[in-house]
Amino acid sequence: MNKKLIAIAVASVMAAPVAMADIKISGRVNQQFVNVDVDGGDASTGLSDSGHTRLQFDGTAGNAYARIALDERLGRIQDNNDEGRVKRDNYVGYKFGGGTSIQFGRMGTAGKNIEKDPLIATFLETRSSVANAKPGDKYSSSSFVDQVGQFKMKAGAATVKVQLGLADSGDAAAPATNQGYTAVSVTGKAGGVKYWFSYNNDSGDQVVGNDDSNLKLGATMKFGKVATTLNYETHDDDGASNEAITVRANMGFGDGLTGYAGIGLASGDGGSAADATWLRLAVSKKLSKGASVYGGYTSTDFDDASVDADFSMIGVGMTVKF
Repeated sequence: MNKKLIAIAVASVMAAPVAMADIKISGRVNQQFVNVDVDGGDASTGLSDSGHTRLQFDGTAGNAYARIALDERLGRIQDNNDEGRVKRDNYVGYKFGGGTSIQFGRMGTAGKNIEKDPLIATFLETRSSVANAKPGDKYSSSSFVDQVGQFKMKAGAATVKVQLGLADSGDAAAPATNQGYTAVSVTGKAGGVKYWFSYNNDSGDQVVGNDDSNLKLGATMKFGKVATTLNYETHDDDGASNEAITVRANMGFGDGLTGYAGIGLASGDGGSAADATWLRLAVSKKLSKGASVYGGYTSTDFDDASVDADFSMIGVGMTVKF
């Protein structure tokens, strides 16, 4: 038999499963060059990635869907060994129509970037700063939770999400991961105002005696070319609470160029979110549909020097999406 015909036949058989599957592969890579200057200490400079770089697979089969997303930042190996890459989303779901769906697995909290920070996953983001009520906490600052079920529906002009922890160890002294976890969010638009609200009970019963909770609410409205955002957050830890109020303004200058300004005021009973001021000045430029560059400056000033040292960051970065 003609060798070319054999090669074509083999290639056709191998390609058939791919052709029958409705799958989308996407991803992005980011690098940023940042200088960090800490009061009373030495300045440091280096390359970093605050959470952009990923590889993502989205598949559909009728009304069913699934996602596997991997955190592909350099050095992000699971448990610091070779057991596998750190996962982002990993879930299955089903769409019923009319904006209603249900899904199970690992996914972002119901309040994950609900405030739509355009500079999230860069050194300029709000979620890892004192502009967040509990910086660095996955339940407060927009990260992923395991063993969760989510119900999503449209209610008029609003979208509602409800999440519940599905695991139960059967042992009150040693709860399962996210046992008792509950979260809800509502997003929508009324006239020219986009609004949001989210609440969760932190890790549920995962930590025995834990009564933490996290809340966000805010709105965005455009005034000409300027989009102004007000966001309010609280983190309550058994009666000890921190709160943060952030005001942001974004303005487009045309040709893919956008400027950003923001101020965050934090107060509370202790920790790195207590009584501090955060400032941001930044700019980004779209180079193409999938590529952009950004640069900017942030400063964090604590009212009480015993809480933490004041510091500032300045840098530039680039993200390529595919």
